[in-house]
Amino acid sequence: MRFLRGSLAGTVCLAMLSLSGCASTVTVPSVASSGQAKQSAASNSSAKPAPTGSSTSGSTTNGAVATFADTTHLHGAQLTMFDSRSGYAWGYYQSAFKLIHTTNAGKTWTNVSLPTLPKNPFESHGPGGSDFVECSFFDDSHGWLMWLAGDKAHIYFTSDGGTSWQASSFSVPGDASNIEESMFVSAKNGWLVLVGDGGTGASPKYLYRTTDGGVTFKLVNTSAFQLPHNGDTVMADVTPDGKHGIVAGVDPLSNTISIGTSADGGSHFSTQQLNMPASVHNVSQIRILQAQVVDSHSARVTAIVGSAAGQLLVVMNEDQHGVWHTVASKVTDDVQAVQWTSTDTGLAIERQGTKLVIRRTADGGQTWATDGTIPDNLVSGSSTVLKFQMIDMSTGWLLIQNGNLQPALLSTTDGGQHWSQA
Repeated sequence: MRFLRGSLAGTVCLAMLSLSGCASTVTVPSVASSGQAKQSAASNSSAKPAPTGSSTSGSTTNGAVATFADTTHLHGAQLTMFDSRSGYAWGYYQSAFKLIHTTNAGKTWTNVSLPTLPKNPFESHGPGGSDFVECSFFDDSHGWLMWLAGDKAHIYFTSDGGTSWQASSFSVPGDASNIEESMFVSAKNGWLVLVGDGGTGASPKYLYRTTDGGVTFKLVNTSAFQLPHNGDTVMADVTPDGKHGIVAGVDPLSNTISIGTSADGGSHFSTQQLNMPASVHNVSQIRILQAQVVDSHSARVTAIVGSAAGQLLVVMNEDQHGVWHTVASKVTDDVQAVQWTSTDTGLAIERQGTKLVIRRTADGGQTWATDGTIPDNLVSGSSTVLKFQMIDMSTGWLLIQNGNLQPALLSTTDGGQHWSQA
């Protein structure tokens, strides 16, 4: 699941006592895409837009085609594309959060004007923690900006692509330190997972849900109840109808994967530990690449596992009867991202030395074949994957970052066999 957050304004909310959140809405002055603020009569407070230009160009001053890094200047970039042309990217420029939008497949990007957001020393501290702004978009119009500060989760949400923003907030437990996952399956229905520090191999986790687009949030589950407790990170997914979901995390104490599956939007989870196959010995490290609800009766977890046999790409598939089946494949170096385009078909981005190689499976992960290599002129030896997204069987986007934290955006129109710079 990609989960969310909100805040409290003016009313006292016994959120933690009743396992529910509440938030009062403040309408932030609308902000035009040119960066000029409009007056909003519905607002009792002011929020000045962060300075932004009207657009970023797809060419340099000497006429050469500019790169994604040249035009956006983003560090820690993230991306959500909705189709072959339209989407949002965001990240930090110095200590300021920046949000940009494209409607022409990344040839040009328009700065989205923002309400006042907290500064964050991203370049020295990295992602996460207090005042780090997370972002999530459901479609071109509906998006959410969220961060933690003290005992509050704060959120700005828009229903018009950033022309105007509304604010809400809600109280959170004092040990919540990071927004780990946020996901909206519609303009109204969304979830948010908060995670605390896990210095002893375990960390508290809190699952919140909104059914009104972020105006209010309700605490629906915790690691003290049914969410995985051990480990300090989780991945999650939910079906478009908002009913069926999965939360998965690595248990570092037992070197297993802890999962919880829900059939009621997260109010209740059935939990279990997924062990590695008997053929996998001396597990040293597990990193979950993706947790996915396949349909209302089955789920899938894909992970990279360090073992006595080297690096393994492990796929765990739940069948229609709730039984999990695990397959493991040897990989050369390190699989950095995976995307499934159907029940049986998936693509993986594997680093082999200085190259990024595309691997494909057509049998649910039992076998993987090399399906292409990203050209050397598009990647560097230090490139790492920030986001891999397949829109459909053919169209995909790959956001990578080099050792200097400079991002590059690549696209494919033939299912990952060939890539070009967006």
